[in-house]
Amino acid sequence: MTNLGADSSQVVATLSADHGANVATLSADRSDVSKRVRHPLKVDGRSAGAVAHRKRVAAFRAELGPGELSKSDEALLQTAAVLDGKIDQLRRRMAAGHDVSTDELVRTAGTLRRVLEDIAVRAGQRKPAARSLAEEIIARRIDNDG
Repeated sequence: MTNLGADSSQVVATLSADHGANVATLSADRSDVSKRVRHPLKVDGRSAGAVAHRKRVAAFRAELGPGELSKSDEALLQTAAVLDGKIDQLRRRMAAGHDVSTDELVRTAGTLRRVLEDIAVRAGQRKPAARSLAEEIIARRIDNDG
């Protein structure tokens, strides 16, 4: 056991000596833990709020179209889903007769609008350019002849 009167460097050295294998294991596992997304305690993703959040993300994801998302696109989707959830929460509280700051509701809605505009701009950048009418006619003739 450690001596409580010893200075901190001796305590750390004693703990390291007593639990050397465990300390090495914990420090090795630490990098793996920090790479993953952390959830607050007692949240397993099955609550009604978590399900609604995932549905919102999926809906906003559909705006971007098919393909791999960059980290910034994913962050925009998460932000839009959180803001949309906050607006829904404020509206429900207002409908239930609770005191709700309209300023907060308006500011959150404005922020969501800006995030959704960013998503729309990125979606436009990701979509392939549409063929002109002449290109479409040529492509159909080739398909019919070939």
